[in-house]
Amino acid sequence: MLETKIVQKFGNSGHIVLPKEYIGRRIKFTTETKTFSQIKSEIISILEPYLEHILGVYLYGSYARNEQTLESDIDILVITDKKIKIQKENYEIISVTLKEIESTLESNAMLVLPIIKDAKPIINNTLLETLNNKQFEIKKSIKWFKESTVESIKSAKELIELDKLEGEYISSYSIIYSLILRLRGTYLIKCLSSGKKFFNKDFKKWLLKKISDEDFNNMYKTYQKVRDKKKVKGIKIKIKSAICLLDFLKEEIEKIE
Repeated sequence: MLETKIVQKFGNSGHIVLPKEYIGRRIKFTTETKTFSQIKSEIISILEPYLEHILGVYLYGSYARNEQTLESDIDILVITDKKIKIQKENYEIISVTLKEIESTLESNAMLVLPIIKDAKPIINNTLLETLNNKQFEIKKSIKWFKESTVESIKSAKELIELDKLEGEYISSYSIIYSLILRLRGTYLIKCLSSGKKFFNKDFKKWLLKKISDEDFNNMYKTYQKVRDKKKVKGIKIKIKSAICLLDFLKEEIEKIE
């Protein structure tokens, strides 16, 4: 018999209420990611107090691309007519005014365009289509990204030299975070330039030209943990693998015009 239950909050933990007939039985359970319908229902409920000021609500990131895992954030973009701060456990909500998003698209499109391209509408698809159909100048953003990446590569090389003094493995996990972040940005620019959508599976395939599947998984887990401000435990990354990707980043960033 297969049943579906929602885990409820209980102090600092969670629990599931089951009939007393289950007492003494061995229970198996599986965890699932949320469906779009569940997210839509929950986020509309969360945003109900602010609806009069909301112009559009959009799911973006891995859930919008249907690449979510149990560790994935549920990323929500809320466009409003006034500044609103919205926080909710289990959701990463970015709330910006329409003026702010239009201004950013004009001045530094690389910061927002990936979100717009990813987005799946929850409220107001028309606004999303309008933003998607606008023409934006991204050369300035790309120039800034390229210049800052060159500086990031220099810093990473210096940190790697220090790690070499301690052995063959990376100890400065910030190197891996910065490396994957910059590689994602570089691949994203390639996607935008060619009119392709960004997918993690394609990004992984791109990097597997240079590193093993195991190396990629370890590096990406490290990137996620550092990003989420979690402690990195039990992950070993060889310095030579990091250098290999660093050289690849240098090659690819030089190709960007």
